[in-house]
Amino acid sequence: SLNGPAQALQLLIFLGLWSCAHVGLNITMTELLTKHSPRGVESVGSDSESNTAGRVKASNSFSLLAKLSLFLGCSCGVASLVLLQTSSRHAILRDLAVEEQHIYIVRHGDKYSSYPPCSSSTGKPCYDKELMGDNPPLTECGIQQAQYTAKYLQQNAPGSIKHIVVSPFTRTLQTALPLAKDLRLKLNVEYLLSEARQPEGPFRELNILAPAPTVSQLEDVESLWNLQYGSPPIRTPENGTLYVERVKKAADVLKDRFPPSSGNLAIYTHATTSLSVAYGLCYGLTGSDAKLKEVVEKKDPIAPAGFIHVVLDAQGNCKKLGQTQNVADGVCADCRTEPYKCKFQDCKSWYWKYAGGSGECLCK
Repeated sequence: SLNGPAQALQLLIFLGLWSCAHVGLNITMTELLTKHSPRGVESVGSDSESNTAGRVKASNSFSLLAKLSLFLGCSCGVASLVLLQTSSRHAILRDLAVEEQHIYIVRHGDKYSSYPPCSSSTGKPCYDKELMGDNPPLTECGIQQAQYTAKYLQQNAPGSIKHIVVSPFTRTLQTALPLAKDLRLKLNVEYLLSEARQPEGPFRELNILAPAPTVSQLEDVESLWNLQYGSPPIRTPENGTLYVERVKKAADVLKDRFPPSSGNLAIYTHATTSLSVAYGLCYGLTGSDAKLKEVVEKKDPIAPAGFIHVVLDAQGNCKKLGQTQNVADGVCADCRTEPYKCKFQDCKSWYWKYAGGSGECLCK
C-alpha cells in the first residue's frame, strides 16, 4: 500500500511511462506483423491491385489509430503529473527529500488538577483527587486546546507527520488523540516521556470512573495504542537524579527509534519533560553547562498545548531548537493551567544534568 505522497508520485510516473512503452510496443509488433504476414494466393490483374491497395489502406489506418493511442496514453501520464501541481505540491516535494526531520514536542492541554478541589468548590470544573489521583484528565478547555494544536500542526508543519510518541498519562494521551485520529496514526506510548519527579506511575491509566468525555477518549486511545511498541515503566519514586538520568535515556531512545529517515515526529509530554527532551535531542551528546544555561534562559514558558519545534539534519544533528510556540493560548478564556518554566537560577539541574551541581532547588 502507498505510504505518503512521495510513493504516490512515483506510482504515477511509473504508470505514465508504462502506458507509453506498452502502446509503443503494440504499434511496433502490429506493424511488423502487417508487413510480414502471409498474403495467401492472390488473383491477377485488377483484383490483385485492389487487394494490395486495401491492405495498405487498412495498415495505414491501423497505424494511425495506434499512434493516436500512444499520444493519448502518454498525454494521460503527463496530465497526471500536471494535476499534482496544486497546493499540495510543496508537501510532496518535501516528502521526497529526506534532508531534515521536524520534531514537535507538545505539552498537554488544560488539566483538572489546576482547579479547586471538588470538596471546597461548587463550580465546575473541579479537581477530584480521590477519583483522578496524580493522573488528572483534560478539562473541556484542554480538549479544545488539543484539537486546535492538532489542526495547527497539520496546516503549518513542513511535511506530514509520520509518527506520534506519547507519555502514558491520561492528559497527554488525550492531547495526542486528535492528531492521531486525523492522520490515522498509531499512538506509540513511551514511559520515558512521563511527568517529572513523580512518586509513582500514572494512576488508573484507563480510568473508567473519569468524566464521560475522558472515558470516551480513552476508548479511542485504546484502539489506537500501538501494541508493537514496547516501553517499560520508569523507576519510581523519582527524584531529581533519577529524572535527569531518565530524560537523557529518553532522548537517546527517541533518536534511535525515530531517526530522520523515519519522517517527522510529534512528541506529546509534560511541561518540564518537553524542554528536557528538546535539549537532549539537540545537545544531549555535545552540550555543556554554558549551553544548558543559554537554552533554558532563552526559552519562554510553555503553555497548555504549546510546543517546541526541533529540526534535525539527515544525520541527526541539530539544525534548530525553536522558541516555545503557545499557539493554543487564546482558545479558552477560563483556562487555569498556567504556562510553566523553571528559571535556571532556581534549579540548575531541573531540566538536564548540570555538571557544576544543582544547588538548592526551588522549582516544583
